[in-house]
Amino acid sequence: MCYSDDMARKIHIICTGKAHDALLLGAITEYQKRIRPYAALEWHILPPKQEATQIAVVASDSKYILKSLENAEYVFLCDEHGEQMTSEQFSATLIAALATHKQVAFVIGGAFGVDMQVKERANKIVSFGSMVLPHQLMRLVLSEQIYRAFSIEHGSDYHHA
Repeated sequence: MCYSDDMARKIHIICTGKAHDALLLGAITEYQKRIRPYAALEWHILPPKQEATQIAVVASDSKYILKSLENAEYVFLCDEHGEQMTSEQFSATLIAALATHKQVAFVIGGAFGVDMQVKERANKIVSFGSMVLPHQLMRLVLSEQIYRAFSIEHGSDYHHA
């Protein structure tokens, strides 16, 4: 079940690196298809940088991330040092953000993270656990959790808690 108001919802996922890994592409595509009745989901994959230093890579990635964000977007930064939430808490936070902004962005930084400007631009910094995940796998985990958030909102059998 979806509501007509859901169609105005937009989720923008910004990440750095290569295109989706072929091994994970099928699953990411499946979750994107499942999300479609609830929100439009767009990927913005920034190409990897070949800067000389780690600091330069972070600065370059962060610059492009900030340029990719729209002013009206509610921004979630995925960061290992962010707030850990249950799926229910994540769902409530995402749905509340969509209710007030209609458009949210999720940022998955590069291998060396993001600079303070990106952290300051974020409305919410979230962690998906204490373990570091490869960025390609994080894309799949994030896609699944976004779908789960909508499943929780709509009382679907998908989430069994």
